[in-house]
Amino acid sequence: TVWFAEYNCRGGGADSRKRVPWSKSLTFEEAKPFLTSAYIDGQQWLRL
Repeated sequence: TVWFAEYNCRGGGADSRKRVPWSKSLTFEEAKPFLTSAYIDGQQWLRL
């Protein structure tokens, strides 16, 4: 399953009024699990 969501978007393209009705803007709590490299096991292969 794949889904699209955004978090904390800003700038010229951030206006969500003309987006599809199923677009989702995440709250901080919803986005939190995706905000670190641990989400993709990045500590194993990313050199940060």
